[in-house]
Amino acid sequence: MERGCRSAAQLHRELQRDGFEGSAVTVRRYLHKWRPRGQQAREVVQVFGEEAGSSSIPSYTPRRASWLFLKDSDELRPKEQAYLERFCQLCPAARTLERLSHEFGRVVRQRDREGLRVWLGETQGSPIAEPGRLWPRGIRRDLSEVEGVLSTEWSSGQVEGQTT
Repeated sequence: MERGCRSAAQLHRELQRDGFEGSAVTVRRYLHKWRPRGQQAREVVQVFGEEAGSSSIPSYTPRRASWLFLKDSDELRPKEQAYLERFCQLCPAARTLERLSHEFGRVVRQRDREGLRVWLGETQGSPIAEPGRLWPRGIRRDLSEVEGVLSTEWSSGQVEGQTT
């Protein structure tokens, strides 16, 4: 793993071409023991085309990068702001995702049921990629429950489904 392909999915495809019949999960599990600590089960989001750590702007995992879109800009550290700005330069649709994320946060904090419907309408025509469309799709599917949560100050979400 010092050089070459670091993608278990790519390695799995290459192995399949050579006759391997196992699953991608099997390949990931096998490679797990050779991955450097801290890089298990994740790939670093590289938006600068440089080696990790060689830029003054840090690299983030996909999960960490997604949280940057949810934070208010005044909560971001300068390096996080620089990362998000560069990300949005390289992927203009990400700016739409950032705006929709902030608007959804506002809708929830203010319990704005009408705002939720407006937000859902905006997501339908947005240029965000397929993974970004799954979020509003799930909300549409459970719309009555989401509206119910927005209409009350109290929630039993922390205890639902827990057995004692």
